[in-house]
Amino acid sequence: MGLRPIRFLAAALLVLPLVAVPASAVELASPLPAVSVPVPTPSVSLPAVLGGSTSPLPSPIAGAGPAAGAAPTGHPGLRPGSAGANGSSVDSQPVAGTTPAAAADPLIPTLIGPLPSKVPVLPILLPLFAGLLLLLVSAVLAAYRRTQEARRFEALERTKSDFMKLASHELRTPLTVLRGYVSMIREGDIKPDTPAFNRALPIIDDHLSQVNTIVEQMLEAARLEEDSTRLETDRFDLAEVATEAVDSIRHRAGQGHPIVLKGPLRELQLVGDRGRVAAIVEQLLDNAVKYSPAGGEIECSLQTADGQALLTVRDHGLGIAPGDLERVFTRFGRLVTRDNSHIPGAGLGLYLARRHARLMGGDIEVDSRPQKGSAFTLRLPLATPPSPAAGAVEEVPVPL
Repeated sequence: MGLRPIRFLAAALLVLPLVAVPASAVELASPLPAVSVPVPTPSVSLPAVLGGSTSPLPSPIAGAGPAAGAAPTGHPGLRPGSAGANGSSVDSQPVAGTTPAAAADPLIPTLIGPLPSKVPVLPILLPLFAGLLLLLVSAVLAAYRRTQEARRFEALERTKSDFMKLASHELRTPLTVLRGYVSMIREGDIKPDTPAFNRALPIIDDHLSQVNTIVEQMLEAARLEEDSTRLETDRFDLAEVATEAVDSIRHRAGQGHPIVLKGPLRELQLVGDRGRVAAIVEQLLDNAVKYSPAGGEIECSLQTADGQALLTVRDHGLGIAPGDLERVFTRFGRLVTRDNSHIPGAGLGLYLARRHARLMGGDIEVDSRPQKGSAFTLRLPLATPPSPAAGAVEEVPVPL
């Protein structure tokens, strides 16, 4: 971007000589001397039968007029004729600047007058300077492109490294647990239809879900980077989606996190990908559960403003520092601290949630303070304006 003005300047310098540039732009130090070029007088003999003679033909440069008595036209390099000392007429005389040898030469000289003392040098130098400037700009652009390619390659390498670290770290824990249970079942330590087996099944199912979630998030992130994500177009009610998401998270979270759903529970009609919106709401609720202390209330509220439906998930958990508010929406942007290092996560949930929301014409915003909790707000455009009855606030505690 910064190189574009230099390119325009070089183009302007190329065009400038074509615009009116006075011939007297640059003066030479001294006028150039006149140059004398001798030209022989041609002599042509006409045949006698034509009544011709062998006398030389008069040279048009000598100043002879077209007819007798006509005023001589002269030559730009000769002065008008004047009477000589013997009374004869001298048709022309060399202008000043010729040498005596040239004046005494029997050949009639053709004189080229002195060159102008002012030569337009600027129109000659400007294209040369502009050409050099264009070469310089081209070299700088080539170096800039090489630098950008090197930086892009480094970014890809960092992404690859982050991906490998994420895969090795986040997948290791659930896979290790699954391997342990499979080994105990195979060796007979856990037998079917026993209390130990029944206790192991939910744990196995939970860790399989973790592996599936991480793999799906990685694949979806790759599709977003390649612009190959497809969104469905459905008409649905956001309040219905929120109710289903709250119920799903309640079963996952178990005891210890009361969830309250507030707001209008009807006529929040949207047009978009219902499955993606449900995944976004579940991601926001799941984060609130993971980063809240046991017993901390989680609130999911619905409202409308400026033709948009707003869904806000508020918790009273660890919170986020002001400088990290945007980082949580970046790919692999998981914030690991001493307080949350034990919490599993791939750092892709909020990244995917915001990308999907923006693809549907909405966005996700966050308001948070450390140790005071966080509030994530999903904004999506309404399909139709809500009726006045939809503005009533209804509070529905979700039983645990």
